[in-house]
Amino acid sequence: MNEGDITQGRNMIGFLGRVFGACFMALLLLSLLSFHAEDSTVLEGGVGAYVEIENWIGRFGAWFSQKILYAFGLASYPTVALLLLASTVRLMNQPARKITLSYLLGIGLFLFGLSMVLGNFPNFMKPLTTYLNLSQIPGGVLGQRLCAPASAQNAIGWISNIVNSTGALILTGTMTATGLYILFFYDYQLMVIKLWKDYKERQASQPTIEEETEPEVAIESLNPEPEEFIPEPEPKPKAVKAPIIKRTAQPVAIKNPKSTPVTSAPPAQKASSDFPNYRLPSTKLLNQIPSKTGTGGNDNDVKKQVLQQTMESFGIDAKVVGAMSGPRVTLFEIRPAPGVKVEKISSLQNNIAMSLKAESLRILTPIPGKDSVGIEVPNSSASAVHFRELLQSPSWRDTKGSLPICLGKDISGKPEIMDLARAPHLLIAGATGAGKSVCMNTLIMSLLFRFRPDELKLILVDPKVVEFTAYASLPHLVTPVISDVKKVPQALNWAVNEMERRYRMLAKIGSKNIAGFNARKPEAEPVMDEDGNPIPNKLPYIVVIIDELADIMMTSKQEIETLLARIAQKARAIGIHAVIATQRPSVNVITGVIKANFPTRIAFQVTSITDSRTILDVKGAEALLGRGDMLYKPPSGSKLSRTQGCLVDDDEIDRVISFISEQAEAEFVQDMFKEAKPETTTVGGVTVSAPPDSDFSEGDEELIQQAIGVILQDKRATTSYIQRKLRIGYNKASIIIEELERRGVVGPQIGSAPRDILIGDNEGAGASEASEQPADSEA
Repeated sequence: MNEGDITQGRNMIGFLGRVFGACFMALLLLSLLSFHAEDSTVLEGGVGAYVEIENWIGRFGAWFSQKILYAFGLASYPTVALLLLASTVRLMNQPARKITLSYLLGIGLFLFGLSMVLGNFPNFMKPLTTYLNLSQIPGGVLGQRLCAPASAQNAIGWISNIVNSTGALILTGTMTATGLYILFFYDYQLMVIKLWKDYKERQASQPTIEEETEPEVAIESLNPEPEEFIPEPEPKPKAVKAPIIKRTAQPVAIKNPKSTPVTSAPPAQKASSDFPNYRLPSTKLLNQIPSKTGTGGNDNDVKKQVLQQTMESFGIDAKVVGAMSGPRVTLFEIRPAPGVKVEKISSLQNNIAMSLKAESLRILTPIPGKDSVGIEVPNSSASAVHFRELLQSPSWRDTKGSLPICLGKDISGKPEIMDLARAPHLLIAGATGAGKSVCMNTLIMSLLFRFRPDELKLILVDPKVVEFTAYASLPHLVTPVISDVKKVPQALNWAVNEMERRYRMLAKIGSKNIAGFNARKPEAEPVMDEDGNPIPNKLPYIVVIIDELADIMMTSKQEIETLLARIAQKARAIGIHAVIATQRPSVNVITGVIKANFPTRIAFQVTSITDSRTILDVKGAEALLGRGDMLYKPPSGSKLSRTQGCLVDDDEIDRVISFISEQAEAEFVQDMFKEAKPETTTVGGVTVSAPPDSDFSEGDEELIQQAIGVILQDKRATTSYIQRKLRIGYNKASIIIEELERRGVVGPQIGSAPRDILIGDNEGAGASEASEQPADSEA
């Protein structure tokens, strides 16, 4: 191998080193620019593994940016940027001196000096340092420990303590300037000298204006034939005078924005959505996830020993075999020996609580699906579950639910995502301050982060007036937020009518549910409904949310109960779902009809076992901790899930609502609360008015008219008599009598006395005519 090959090899190695150096510096700078404070929580294990690293360079970038920012603060950015620029200059074969120990010393002087300079100014760029978790330490720990002034919140720095802040600033400024000069000397001095020499040579070789004109005249006079002096490369400057860019830029027609709709893309977007430019809200509108500590493994070990000692002290042969920690509660698993009754362990609930110094306990005897007993013990230090954390989890991104809702985290720390379409209706109950309202806000926010206004419609009922005020400007609303309880039956009746209308459209199209209806291919010709209107290509989901059911049940209990039952029984397939909540879980509010039609339930902390049984049919909710601690009964089974509800702040709600409302306006249904004129019928010469919100079909209405005729003829208004005369069931006859009381035909039942007949005082010809028709029909 000759000397030339060795030199070429060295040059190649040097080039590769410069390439890798520039790439490495670029990676370091990108990691600093994409620093996220919550990434440090993931690295420390304070957040579940489902939360992804947001740093552009992954775990290495998150680790590097965290360490260097914590050590040197904002000084990290210019240092890495200078090194990237220097490596780029060397990569471009610009003249530069070889790297020696003095060069490394210059890097250290600049980094350390700038860090200590920033340490003299604790409030420097306060918004940025707060975002980077560097509040009061813009120069990192180094700058704060060495140069923090006496006015800072932390202790005074060592250098500032010796030479005061002025002396510290002079020393650190000198260090920074020295380091910067060394970097300039090694990286840029030769390049600047070369550029200056080139500039001087160009200036020296360029003639003056007078010297320039004289030679041109002489050349033209001596050489009258210009063709001999025109070389072939001269067409290039001619191309510059008429650049091709201008010719290619003319057909783009940028100045005419009307030309863009000519393409087929915008009409396709408009056909698929009424809001083609609508953007779903981003998680950046929510608060940053604060740093969290671990779940306290050492604390769990101590509690395991206490539990084991308690079992042994009461003579129970059982072993503590494991623990599973969640945000608020840890589940300890105890496996009893064969022959030991689990009731012995559950009977020690108060003794175990005293031994663990716990405010409350919940014992599972046994854990569903396991051969062990579970004891749920509150954690010594609770951690909040933030709404943004759930939205960033793979469980939310990968969910296939039609109406996904973030509930919180279960006892194992995994996100709990509920599909309201499978629920298909939800009952929420709990005492005041237990977390019910926050859960309702989380439910609404989850839907807003998933659906456009043309994909989801909301009916919000807020008897308290203050709970849903923030959502008043939502474009998803069917009607303004309802706070008047007298309007609730009309809103529910509108939902029932919409349900029936949708079922007629499904029958017309031939679909079985809303998913099949929305997934069908659009017809070549529009299909008309019964009213002659074209059937839409897609139908939005409708969610009815009632915040306080107890206040509404006090005004019109039977009507509300009937309408909710109709919606719960039939509206699932057509995309209408109901969510009701109450803080008074009594049997007068959560009736048997409501419980039968709302299988999915959430119970927050209640005051008694009776209330827990009213909500969940089992005890347990009375032992909850409050503040979002819930028992969730999913629709798929009877197993209860201990879940900590997620937190969404009011300012987060305001930012999201503002972002959404700026893009679209609400289009309300105008005739939802319009009073309809009652229909009147004449029976036996007596005019009877049917209420406008009567839910009876035509066949039922015919039976009612026959019952009116029987009552006018025989002057008897009892359920059993109507049952015999019309040959119908007792329940049907009872419903008819109640409807007649509602219409003012008969009076109420008072004790054992017969009902008063309130019509038919003129039993003349009209009454006889009415009596003939039923007689003929019976014959």
